[in-house]
Amino acid sequence: MSMMLDQTSDSIENQQLDVSENGAPQQLDAEMMIETKLTDINIDCQEHVFKHLGLLDLLNIADSSKQFKTAADLVFAKKFGNERVKVLCIRPCRNQYVESNESIEWIEFAKTGLQLFRNFGHLISVLNFEPANVLAKTPREESFSLLYKCAIEYINEYLAESLTEIWIRQCPEGFLKFLNPLLNISTVEIDSFGFEGLSNDWLKTLFPKLNRLTYIDFNQSLGMIDHHFPHLEHLSVRRGYSAIAWDNISPAVLDLNSQLRSLFNFDIGPGVNVLRSMERLQHLEELDLMWDMKYANARNEFDGEIFRFRTIKMFKIFTMDTSREYGTFPKIPFVFDQLEKCAIHAKASSFDELYKFLERNPTITDLKLQLNCLFVNLSKIAQASRSLRHFKFRSHAFITKENIVDFIDSLPVLNQAYFTVQLIPNDCLEQLKQYFSTHLENEWHVSVEEVNDFTKITLERLD
Repeated sequence: MSMMLDQTSDSIENQQLDVSENGAPQQLDAEMMIETKLTDINIDCQEHVFKHLGLLDLLNIADSSKQFKTAADLVFAKKFGNERVKVLCIRPCRNQYVESNESIEWIEFAKTGLQLFRNFGHLISVLNFEPANVLAKTPREESFSLLYKCAIEYINEYLAESLTEIWIRQCPEGFLKFLNPLLNISTVEIDSFGFEGLSNDWLKTLFPKLNRLTYIDFNQSLGMIDHHFPHLEHLSVRRGYSAIAWDNISPAVLDLNSQLRSLFNFDIGPGVNVLRSMERLQHLEELDLMWDMKYANARNEFDGEIFRFRTIKMFKIFTMDTSREYGTFPKIPFVFDQLEKCAIHAKASSFDELYKFLERNPTITDLKLQLNCLFVNLSKIAQASRSLRHFKFRSHAFITKENIVDFIDSLPVLNQAYFTVQLIPNDCLEQLKQYFSTHLENEWHVSVEEVNDFTKITLERLD
């Protein structure tokens, strides 16, 4: 490459000055100026120059020479977070990309993606591989298929050792059979792709160190995860934005992986056998459930049976209710021995079962409630949660400033509280701030602001 650090005559006149004995500026002789090529400067200076380049120019620089490739590696590693680079799309279409401080957010042009793999694949640890699910019926689609195969070959050759996380979305039928085992992958997310040509144990074969697995939006049998994964600690199974019902999940997934520490995005529909398998997990620490209210309102599946979890420290439940009516908050058939953090998102007209659930679990120190309701009793929440240190509350229910003060006063170990509510009466912000400061005896830092139609109140206990 014939790139040079050029200086115009104007810049020489303006910058390269000497001082004579009488203090007057004196122009240097042009012969004294030494022409410097980019290849003549050291790697630190090259890195400083290259850091101003965009991704496409940086890729071209890396292709130009081994010397520039070394400096380009340093720039790429620093610019995109050293070991964490996220490529969100590789598609044979427009040549566009978006850069952020921590990741490459979008790669659309296949040639650019392949060039990226070849030059900087050894620096990429997180990859989102998203080829569109194209069937090769036309010459153009056939060329797309060849590009996908080429991309997998590049992953095998250039990213096999660096990748620790991979997200696979909309992969054409049978393409993953060309992927070699990725020995350092610990996190896998799979979304909407074909399983044709893959054996039932393909996950174990391709990702022998699999630690975190997420399955999204597929119609295939879950038999592919009815295996023992020796390193698996996190499992999430969901269909699009809603979870897959328990009756579609085999208890063997849990029975064969007793080392699981977290379960996320499960739908607590009918499935007592799965709950019993979950109860037997001796290392489970985090549980995140989605509960379709059509099951809770139409069935008494869990009446008379309580499931006890001795190791769970974080529990989150999201109740889905698409009806226009406000139903009754369902009974949560769980008891936790060591629960510390709890988050509940629900729509209901009555929360008696919520208060009972909190009473059964007095160890909660961090509680987040997002309640779509007409009325909620803060006093009952406080009575049931004496150990609270952190509380976050958002609701459409109308409550008073007196309700909030009484809640704070009844919890002696509470350190932080956040309320996003509709207050009655709706005093001005300065009046509210003064009221809370006075009635809380200036022991709390108070912040009050309007957010859309809500009043957001932040309370933090002073040291």
